[in-house]
Amino acid sequence: MIQASSKQQVGKAQYGIKSVFAGSLLVRGLGLILAFSIHLIVVRTLGVEASGLFFVALSVLYLSIVIAKRGYETALLKHAAIAFDEKTKNDSNELAELYIEIKHTIIRSAALVTGCLILFSPLIAKLLSDSNNLMIPLVIIILATLPMSLSAINTSVLKSCRKPVMATLCETVYMPIIFILLIGVLYSLNILNITVICSIFVMAAMAAQFISGIHINNTLLVKKNKLKAINKNSYVDITKNSKHIFPLDIFNWILIYSCIPILSFYSNDTEVGEFSIAHRLVTQISVLLIVCNGIVAPRLAISYKNNIISNVRNLWLNSCLGLTILSLPIVIVFLFYPEIIMMIFGSDFNGSMIILQILTIGQLFNIITGPAGYVLTSCGHEVLLKRIIIISTSITISLSAIFAYQWQAEGMAYAVSTGLIIQNIVTAIFAYKITQPDTERPTASVQFALIEGKTK
Repeated sequence: MIQASSKQQVGKAQYGIKSVFAGSLLVRGLGLILAFSIHLIVVRTLGVEASGLFFVALSVLYLSIVIAKRGYETALLKHAAIAFDEKTKNDSNELAELYIEIKHTIIRSAALVTGCLILFSPLIAKLLSDSNNLMIPLVIIILATLPMSLSAINTSVLKSCRKPVMATLCETVYMPIIFILLIGVLYSLNILNITVICSIFVMAAMAAQFISGIHINNTLLVKKNKLKAINKNSYVDITKNSKHIFPLDIFNWILIYSCIPILSFYSNDTEVGEFSIAHRLVTQISVLLIVCNGIVAPRLAISYKNNIISNVRNLWLNSCLGLTILSLPIVIVFLFYPEIIMMIFGSDFNGSMIILQILTIGQLFNIITGPAGYVLTSCGHEVLLKRIIIISTSITISLSAIFAYQWQAEGMAYAVSTGLIIQNIVTAIFAYKITQPDTERPTASVQFALIEGKTK
């Protein structure tokens, strides 16, 4: 009877995923087109050197967002999914209470991070650029830390509330549309430069955050006069998990985005521009993985809470298969016909073709292994995942320092791909072991007690 019940839950979960995946994928596909359009506009407007400066500033912004969020985004995704599940059963308002408390925490954190980065922006600009043109764009774009951090929290809550399509709109569509519209308005005035484009980026981030806040209010019916005192135990649990997740986010930034600031330290702005556009294009391959994570992650957390490890395994493996099949067309184009893509950006980016091919190989492993990291965090193995990411990131940084110095942009591409491959293979191996069919929660805890530094 237990097996039959488990199979029914697996079937319902798979049906639910299929029913929302198509909608989320369509919206994410629109976001992909919009992101590609933004890259094209920036590169065509600024040229290879100035676009390199823009992407360096953007990488610093992503780090500031990671620091401002402090791991709350992912920690909230897990707990909010369970809170929403309880809300549907007993009409609890705990999710809205948690959201407001964490929102205030993020606002304070983002304000502090923004102030510190602006204060040290002259030093950062001097370290990351061989020209004097980075500081002003950097100061302007850092102002997007607060709205983009809040948007990330809003998106996380919407995913937990089983609204992946709405979450995807907030995550990938609203901001690019507003950005492109503002660019279109100012293009006729012939005043577009890197300072103006960074200012438009910040305004688009603020507008997108405002829209996502409206969705949150409509979803949670957040009314302060009707909210009770927050359950401190829930907030403490989320804060405790965020302390494990925060280092993961930092190391993930190092693994994915630090390559651009590191390369800017060793090379010139032109080479950074060539690498940056290839890197930004390759990260778009993970669009399918992002869609899948937003749908699967809440279900993984609930399945583990109900001690249905086989359900966790089936969700993960089916996701890996679907992601691999769906990503093959764009992977084939990037690997075997890179000139088709790069010619759109102009002849100045011919040197980006080999970089595009190398980075695509690393991103392919990221797709094949699917949401393996979410499997570990959903099953309570945040510490294990942290150690995997720390080791793989250390390898990446070491290789980056050597390869970027020796072969500049191409060497950096090899270092980034190597780090991604190592991290994803090791994470997938442990996710596979944890989700063995005969493995239940106590067995998994004992099996990985030594790895996570726990005592039996």
